[in-house]
This record gives sequence, structure tokens and C-alpha cells, in this order.
Amino acid sequence: MAITGDVILASDKITFGKKTFALILVRQIEKQNLDDAAKVVDSGQTPSSARLYKTLIFRHASFVNGTTICGGDEDGRWMLAVFSKGQLSLAFFSGEGEPNLDPKRVEVSHDLCGTYSYVSRTADER
Repeated sequence: MAITGDVILASDKITFGKKTFALILVRQIEKQNLDDAAKVVDSGQTPSSARLYKTLIFRHASFVNGTTICGGDEDGRWMLAVFSKGQLSLAFFSGEGEPNLDPKRVEVSHDLCGTYSYVSRTADER
């Protein structure tokens, strides 16, 4: 939240604070690949599900304290959303083509430009 503010993820859009961006679902990550998706976002647990989206978050879109999703030089073009119990983790990629989500390929790729984790608030925490 220190970079993006509150996040709300819907089936066709994501909202960070007061800024909303369109999402196009590319695919649901298959069950046998969920552990790889967790490694991409640096999650220590096997997620319940994960999805890859196409998006466009311009390099100039600023969030909390002027921060950006992918740094000031790259647009966020792909988003991996990883869902675990009470947690949402996001990875953004800047490349033109669909990112290869094999963690070993991601390590050497220059397309991964940001990862973020959020814990959902319960009524008791508000």
C-alpha cells in the first residue's frame, strides 16, 4: 500500500487508490503451475488460484508519493494476480509479448518490473 494505496481487483479492471485501469483476462493459470506463479511474486505459500491479464499502466501514472508501477522508464503491460488465503500478490511485466512465467526464465528476463503484495482487511481491522 505504500506504493499503490488501496487496491480493488475486479474481473475487468484494477483500481489503485482513485486510479482505475482496464484488464483483459488472458488465462487462468493451471493448477500444476500455481507454485511457479507463487515464486514469481515471491509468495511462500501455494496459491489457491492465479490469473494473467493484459493491461496498460503508463510509466507516467503516479501513485502514492509519486511512485510508479514499473519505474519511470517502462509501461506495465501484463499483470499476474496470485490469490492466496487473505492475500493478493501482483507482478507487473513491461514486455510487448506475453511473459513466460517459468521462475527461472523470469529471473533472467528484464520484463518483470514490479511485485506487490496485499493483505485483505477484515471488519475487525478497519
